[in-house]
Amino acid sequence: MAVEKKIPSEEIVNDKFDQATANLLVKTGLGLSIGIVASALLFKRRMWPVTFFTGAGVGASYADAQRIFDSTAMPVAPARRMSKFYAQIIRECDELDKWSRVESFDEKSQVMTLEQKDGSGGSYRAYVDFDREVFSTDIDGHTTAMDTGLSSYLEKLKEICLRMGESWRVLDDIDGSLQVLQPQHPRRHDLWRRVAVGDLASALIEVSPDRYHPKVVFYGPASIAGPLNSRARDLRIEWDGSQGVKDNLERVLGIELPGPSTVYQEDGKIKCGICLSFEDDGNIADQVCTSDQCAQSFHRQCLIQ
Repeated sequence: MAVEKKIPSEEIVNDKFDQATANLLVKTGLGLSIGIVASALLFKRRMWPVTFFTGAGVGASYADAQRIFDSTAMPVAPARRMSKFYAQIIRECDELDKWSRVESFDEKSQVMTLEQKDGSGGSYRAYVDFDREVFSTDIDGHTTAMDTGLSSYLEKLKEICLRMGESWRVLDDIDGSLQVLQPQHPRRHDLWRRVAVGDLASALIEVSPDRYHPKVVFYGPASIAGPLNSRARDLRIEWDGSQGVKDNLERVLGIELPGPSTVYQEDGKIKCGICLSFEDDGNIADQVCTSDQCAQSFHRQCLIQ
């Protein structure tokens, strides 16, 4: 009976190391070559294709090295397929001269980010998601199938910006002149703000391109919120588009509103009377006891629990 020859462990390790090194050199070189060719022929000698394909080669060789050295390692998932829209988007970027607007390309998520002007002096971002094959943006919160084409999608966003420009200017004015309690990190499609009115009350301000003035509703003790809500009905008649939001509200309501430097979150009445915090999972303490003797704020979820 033949005796099986044992191979020293050092030789096994050396063989695996040689195999992994050769694999690294081949796949990195192949990725670098593809990147250089793609950069020269398709991407106007930009650097990111070289980085992308070289990184892909290094990543593939690293995954192979894990399998070589660890026989118990899980099989590596098959390489991600290239989107059928990839060439189309590249061609449209060339035709529209949008390469200067490319802010980043995330290799892992396969998302290209474009920075666009929003028509109100600000900017927004459009996302080209090659993995999910959809377009998205931070101005409407929706996704659009990639087969509509990048050019058509950007034209749609331009129409949205033209329609929403004045509303965004009003919101920017609110953010810069009033004490905004919520949302703490507003996005372009957040067409509302909750602002402080004092240490006992707050106001919900909603803007719409279909109204020339914001809709304002006050929350707090009845003795404070009641009269303010009655006076807020006059905004429809007395709103002056040449004045800022703060000036309009103070003039019509006859009160002085706190500016952005005033911090009411630390006030005991603004904090939730149960959990003693201002914000809970993104929600502020907006349930106010209507008793003038109490006027304490609570989170809705704290009251339910």
